[in-house]
Amino acid sequence: MLEGGHLYGASNRIYYACFYATIALLLTKDLSSPKHTGVVSLLNRHFVKEGVIPVAMGKFYSRMFDNRLESDYGDIVDLDEDDIKADLEKAEEFIKQIKVLLVAL
Repeated sequence: MLEGGHLYGASNRIYYACFYATIALLLTKDLSSPKHTGVVSLLNRHFVKEGVIPVAMGKFYSRMFDNRLESDYGDIVDLDEDDIKADLEKAEEFIKQIKVLLVAL
């Protein structure tokens, strides 16, 4: 999507890639939430606060959630391709860290 210039779609897919990785991590502790805000809260409470996930990664996930809300439901949002590319790189790092945790658990 990013290569095709679909910035809104790319931003949305970046969030959902992180979301599903986070869901997998939460399930290792039998945690789940029917709401996206609940997933953010559970990640922060059980993994960031406990020092399992770095604070910066928790903040990144929260920012991706906010970006997704804004791009999906907000008024006209001006997205920057360079920002989306940076988010994609951070998402890859975020997911990589979760994969390491999943293998270790």
